[in-house]
Amino acid sequence: MHGDAAVMFKLGFPLFLIGLALIVISIKMKEKLRRYEFNNRTSGGAVEFSSYEASRSHETKWRLTRVIMVFGVIPFLMGGCSMAIGLLNG
Repeated sequence: MHGDAAVMFKLGFPLFLIGLALIVISIKMKEKLRRYEFNNRTSGGAVEFSSYEASRSHETKWRLTRVIMVFGVIPFLMGGCSMAIGLLNG
């Protein structure tokens, strides 16, 4: 790899890894939330919570999961593109 290509690859790789880690964290959080919903379904199909606060907390966790996914996809794509440019120009 030449100078610029090596720099592009070196800058992109950490971004790629950070994005990948955030995506994995988001997927694991979603799985945990889905499991909770599955285990707490009523016979009518609604998710049952012990209190209003528990319901709000669950909704907040879903929102946080989506935010983490977005903040994971952005560096993942930026890092992947930067690495690809570095490899193609090298």
